[in-house]
Amino acid sequence: MNLPLSLTQPFDELASRLKAMAGDDPIYYFPNPGNWGDGLIRAGALSFFDQYGIKVEEHFTRREFMVKPKKGLMIYGGSGAWCTYWNHAVEHVKALQTKHRVVVLPSTFESTYEVPGVVFHVRDRFESQQFMPEAHFCHDMAFALAGRVGPMIEGKGDGYFFRNDKERSQARGPLPVGNLDLSNKGKHDTDVAPFFEHLSRYAVVHTDRLHVAIGAAMLGKSVHLYPSAYFKIRAIFKSSVEPHFENVTLHDSLVKLPSGR
Repeated sequence: MNLPLSLTQPFDELASRLKAMAGDDPIYYFPNPGNWGDGLIRAGALSFFDQYGIKVEEHFTRREFMVKPKKGLMIYGGSGAWCTYWNHAVEHVKALQTKHRVVVLPSTFESTYEVPGVVFHVRDRFESQQFMPEAHFCHDMAFALAGRVGPMIEGKGDGYFFRNDKERSQARGPLPVGNLDLSNKGKHDTDVAPFFEHLSRYAVVHTDRLHVAIGAAMLGKSVHLYPSAYFKIRAIFKSSVEPHFENVTLHDSLVKLPSGR
């Protein structure tokens, strides 16, 4: 993969694990349903499968997988859907594991989940790993897009991309003028090219959206990242962003946001 060795190693280990578990059996991929940020996770996962030569059969509804023969490995997409704000992933996984062997790609966990036979992956080495001590660590799958995104242009001015949903921080001050909740403008199956094209227009990006920050970081933008309602942003920043992307700054507070344009 076109990544620094320290960023690549967890993906190497994940690929080896999936191949060993699948053997010669078919591999199914169910991307987590969600917004455009989940679309980046899906795009990263598909890029990962391509780069490692892992052939998957993708579908978008649980029903489609439940009619498949039992022989096969079921990969459920990474997400933040294991928390107070979004908690639909566990129901999908519980249903799927009654028929398939299930692997959950790197996710954030706000509590402990025990689903017999399911192999979990966390995307941070802090709270998620504490809640899921037996889970394997790997970076968020969106990072598998590194080196494969564009357009890589300088851009101009500042872009503001703060969230407007229930996962926003309650301590947040007034939103900057011109704010756009970009992640909420698409879904998990939306093409990600326009996502990157929009971010590429700016030289500086301000956001409390994880995948806006990841996307902008991979585009080489100067990124100012702010907390949302729980530990996700800080934990993933410390695990995967800070060690590899010097162009991203994490702010501790949302009380004083930039005023905007």
